[in-house]
Parts: sequence; structure tokens; C-alpha cells
Amino acid sequence: MKLKNFEIKNSEKNPLKKHKTVIKLLFKTEDEAKDELKKTQSQLSDYQELLYAQNQWAVLIILQGMDTAGKDGLIEHVMKSVNPQGCDVTSFKQPTHLELDHDFLWRTHAHLPQRGRIGVFNRSYYEDVIVPSVHPEILDSSQLPHEVRSKKLINDRCHDIVNFEKYLARQGVLVIKIFLHLSKQEQKNRLLRRLEIPEKNWKFEPSDMVERGFWDKYQKAYNFCIEHTTHESAPWYVIPADHKLTARVIASDLITSKMSELKLSFPKVSAEKQKLLKKYHSELKNSKR
Repeated sequence: MKLKNFEIKNSEKNPLKKHKTVIKLLFKTEDEAKDELKKTQSQLSDYQELLYAQNQWAVLIILQGMDTAGKDGLIEHVMKSVNPQGCDVTSFKQPTHLELDHDFLWRTHAHLPQRGRIGVFNRSYYEDVIVPSVHPEILDSSQLPHEVRSKKLINDRCHDIVNFEKYLARQGVLVIKIFLHLSKQEQKNRLLRRLEIPEKNWKFEPSDMVERGFWDKYQKAYNFCIEHTTHESAPWYVIPADHKLTARVIASDLITSKMSELKLSFPKVSAEKQKLLKKYHSELKNSKR
């Protein structure tokens, strides 16, 4: 799979307009796609074990997308093979009063993965760029001084994020950023299913319809944000999300591919410890019980 096709380059303009929400089938049958997903799930499990054993790198996966884009489902199906002890998933909702009393990166910083672990952000600090771009009035409820609420605020936050992610890279954190690119028609289909299928009613929120009315503004905001925050240390990957299985296969392949670049390995055992291991092995082999 050519993952570079989904990567947003530094100089790329209007990324969402150039990338489709649906692509030609990558596999002849759905069963083939499911087999590929299982294969990459197994690889991800192996890489996680190496990541944990080596205890040097950390991996942060950031998922962004419109409502119903499939963020929850992707986490469930792609990360299902991962040992829960080595993975943390954090979903960021509307900021609390405590979070608003800090800088916009504060609440996410506290949830960054430790070395040897994988962290998944379901939404992230990018919400602090996207939401004020669509609803600038939301800043009125923030604790920001009026002096810093200039027209440059969104640009400044994008700049801060790029610097923050470069800092994370220097600290041994691999940042993988995925935008699930959904069409307005497919969002309509998914919202209708939530309304029509009783078992899915609980997923529907009136705010989903309210925010859908700002679709064009959200697309413009994401377009600007992705264009201005993709960089060599942490490029954006725009994944077509109209077909859930396709999105999951691409995302799983992307994550395993990026982790393979870390050259993970089990820690080498010193000669002194090797002698001890042989000694204990001999003792156990020769013991009566």
C-alpha cells in the first residue's frame, strides 16, 4: 500500500480538496481486506511488545475528523490486538473550568504516553484550533485575556502545536496524525442510521445536527489547520473514511509502518547476566520439582 498517497506534504495547499473521501477498493473482496487488517493487527501487537521491552520510544496516535467519521470504531478495531496494559486511550470533550484556567496544551500534555507505551487521542489539542475557527464566540467563555485574542490567535496556536510536536519528537515520541476524511453525504447516512436503528439511538446527540449546519466552516478550518501543522516530524495523513473497513485497513497499515521505522528490538542481555541465566536454567532443569 502506498501510504505516501495519504501523506500531506509541507507545501501542499488545500489538502482536503485534493484528497477523496472514498477510493477504489484496495482489495478484490471484503474478506481480503479483513485478512489484511488481521495481519497488521498481529504486527502491531508484536511492535507493542518490542516498544514496551525496549522502553525508549513512546507512540502517540492522534485521531481527528467530523462527527461520525469513525474514530471510535477505528480505535476498537485497529487497537483490539494491543495489550491493554501498554495502551491508553483518551477522549477529549469540551474543556472543563480547570482546563480553561491553563494553557490550551495543558490538558493533553498530562495524557501523553510514557516511554514504552502507545497513547491514542480521540480528538486532541487540535480542537483548540478547529472549534474557535468555526465558533469564535467560544473564546468569550475562556479565561484568555482580551489582549491575546487577536486575529492571529489561530495562526499562533498552529505555530505552537508544530513547535510542541517537534519537541515531542526530540523526546522520543513518535506522533502519528490521522484525519478521517468523511463526505457530507456519508455523514448524513450515518446519522440516519443512528436515528432509525434503536440500538444506535444512544449515539445520537442533538448537537450533531447543530454542528452539521457548520459543515463548510469545519471543512475550511480543517483545511487550514492541516495545511499549517503538517511537518516533517509529524505529517498529517488524510485517510478516506466513507468506507469504514478501508479506513481501518489504511490506518492499521500506517501505524505499523511508522512503528517499523523505529527499529525496535528486545534489550540485549549482558554477558554477566547470560551466565546467571545459564546458572538458573541448570538449577531448574536439575531440580526434582
